[in-house]
Amino acid sequence: MNLSSLLLESDTNFSAHLHEKKSRIMNIVGSIFNHIKTSNIEEGEMERMKNYAAKLSSELTIARSYIEQLKIERENSEKKLEDMIYEIVLLEKQIDRERNYRETKEKMNKKRIKEEENEEDKEIKKEEMGGKKGMEENISKEEEEEEKEEEEKKKKDNEIRIKEMEVINEKRLLEINKLNQEKKELREELMEIQLKLKNPTEEEIVNSEVYYNLRNKYELCAAKIKEIEPGYERINKEIEKLRSERIEFKEEILNEQEKVINDMKEQLSKVEQDLARVRTVRDELLSQLNVKKATELENSTVKKELMELLETRNTRISALEEQVERLNKQMEEKYEIEKDIKSEKSKEELLKQNERLEKQNKSLSSELLTLEHAFNKAHHQSSLKINEIIAKEDKFYRLNADKAKADQKYFDAMKAKDKLTIENKTLKQQNSKAGDIIIKLQEAEKITMQKLIILEKQIAILRPANESLISKVHELQLKIEEKDHNIKKIGQQISMLKQRLIEQENITSTETNSKRIAEEKVEKLKIQIQRNKNQNTVNGDIDELKIYKSMAKCSVCETKWKNTAISLCGHIFCKECINKRIETRQRRCPSCNRGFGIGDILQVHL
Repeated sequence: MNLSSLLLESDTNFSAHLHEKKSRIMNIVGSIFNHIKTSNIEEGEMERMKNYAAKLSSELTIARSYIEQLKIERENSEKKLEDMIYEIVLLEKQIDRERNYRETKEKMNKKRIKEEENEEDKEIKKEEMGGKKGMEENISKEEEEEEKEEEEKKKKDNEIRIKEMEVINEKRLLEINKLNQEKKELREELMEIQLKLKNPTEEEIVNSEVYYNLRNKYELCAAKIKEIEPGYERINKEIEKLRSERIEFKEEILNEQEKVINDMKEQLSKVEQDLARVRTVRDELLSQLNVKKATELENSTVKKELMELLETRNTRISALEEQVERLNKQMEEKYEIEKDIKSEKSKEELLKQNERLEKQNKSLSSELLTLEHAFNKAHHQSSLKINEIIAKEDKFYRLNADKAKADQKYFDAMKAKDKLTIENKTLKQQNSKAGDIIIKLQEAEKITMQKLIILEKQIAILRPANESLISKVHELQLKIEEKDHNIKKIGQQISMLKQRLIEQENITSTETNSKRIAEEKVEKLKIQIQRNKNQNTVNGDIDELKIYKSMAKCSVCETKWKNTAISLCGHIFCKECINKRIETRQRRCPSCNRGFGIGDILQVHL
């Protein structure tokens, strides 16, 4: 960007441009001094550089403070100029109003004079006709003429004062132009000083506090690098040892892990075999249990049959007992019959009884044989059943004992299985922990390798940079002398600025005095204008009322009354004219051409 274009632009753009320049220079200086490692500057030269840097920094702070003061004074002077210009504009408007009022007043006076002349001619005729009345009227006319002469004198005095005010205004305008020129010159000087401050030379940079601080930081960094180099070599050796130890430790962990895995596999195979064996035993026991359940069902049926046989036996025994009783009774009867035969009965009856008894005996003997045969058969079956039941009970007791033994074996196998599952879980956890440790070691190895690579790159970058920066330090020592010369020039410029500041203060003091005098004169003129208005209102008539009506009507359309005002400049117009200007986007006052908005409109009630 050109300097002229920057000067024409606003202060913010120019300050932004200077800030960019400053940031670039500071970045260049920082990049230079960050890579400096060693210096061959003597102690005397360093002290001289420090002194120059301190002087330069103090002078720069003083210059900046003066520049800030100049900016503040410039702003104040601009505000004062704006106030003065505004007051001058108001005075010019008042003068224009007074001129217009004076012209209208002169016109009205001329009309009055003509009317009075006509009236005088008429009155002269009347005086010729009638005597004393004419004399009195002449006396009144003379008094009126005297009053008119006094008014004309006052008008002339006012015109003289107005001319004086115009001369004073012209002088003030000349002074304002001078002040504007001086302001431009001061602004250009400020721009030059700011450019020098924002774009310092290399000597100024070397003699600055920033350079001194960077120099100290550089020395500290160089000392730290010298201290770090032996530690770096020692760390490299330790890293190599750690690498070898890490490899050995990794191999040991892998071997141990393989052994543990193999042991776990063997234990798992054994556990699987035990599980298969336990499962077979369990299946056998389940089959035996099923068999025992079936035998128990059979035993229950056999028991039922035995109970039925016992019941049949008991019934048979009861039947046999009854038969025995019957036989006993028959034997008793037989014995009685024999007794009767011996005693009383005939042979025929005895033979009949004998035959009958023999038949009974034969039938009973046959019944006894069948009963005996059935009893023997039932007894044999019952004995066989009892033997079978005894054998089955023995077998049942033996199966219960085998079942208890199988249950014990099953529980022992389940306990062994639980122990093996717990051991398997612990081994798996150990295996996972060992895997996590291996992963962490691998990550730590990667981090250490990355740090080593970064350190090696930094060392490779710093070594050639140090060599190049040593040569740059020697060049900077030569540029320090040039900076001293520039500092002297800046001091001279600062002294010149001080003198100009003093002159500017004197000018501002004279301006304030002249402003006060002008304000006093303005107040005097206002008082005189009010007096003239009061005198003229007493002698007002219909024409004056017309003038006042024209003043109360809008100056744009001259038909409607003034009812809306612009708050920025204070001029009053009708609402329709202002709305038309807002609609046509001609938002400027018709009298002073000052811009306004919709929010700057006020309703006025006359």
